[in-house]
Amino acid sequence: MLRKTITLIGALVLLAACGPKSAFDSLRPEKLEDLNAKYMANARMLRKNLSGNTLQSWTNGHGTQIEYYKPNGKTYLLYPGNSKILVGDWKTVDSKEGVKVCFRYPGAYNKVTGKYTYKWNCGSGSKIFFRSSEIRKGDVLKLSTKRKLPQKLSGGGQVFIEELMPVFNPGGKLTANQACKWLADTCTK
Repeated sequence: MLRKTITLIGALVLLAACGPKSAFDSLRPEKLEDLNAKYMANARMLRKNLSGNTLQSWTNGHGTQIEYYKPNGKTYLLYPGNSKILVGDWKTVDSKEGVKVCFRYPGAYNKVTGKYTYKWNCGSGSKIFFRSSEIRKGDVLKLSTKRKLPQKLSGGGQVFIEELMPVFNPGGKLTANQACKWLADTCTK
């Protein structure tokens, strides 16, 4: 009986640590393969799909992140707890493991790793692209023109671009959410 109780408690702890799944995590493998072929068959295609767009995503460790990908390779990140926009660089690369998106934010503090970053950090293009709840054409929050934030982004629950429009870009036009093409059931239009 004690062994079963310990096993059950261990399983519950592991499940609790997983946190809520994103829409990306619930995509069937065959659906993800179709989406990868359509949006990121290679680094050039993924770059085209990221360039000039603002993406919003949320994860347990980081919270909400909103990032504008300027076509010239600059990126502007609204990251929880910061009083300014983090300016960095981005690029896409083809690798044996698939298409990757790489970022470099010299001197930025990563609260998940507890370290300051200086080098390029690359991650799965699929995860970055398809974990985004919002992909909106243009610099809708005017992140590339701001250094000081009108409002800090809290590290708590998910915050959507539309909620920030009145503060970051009063009177600005909210473009259609392109992520709705594959996140139809959980899409924030």
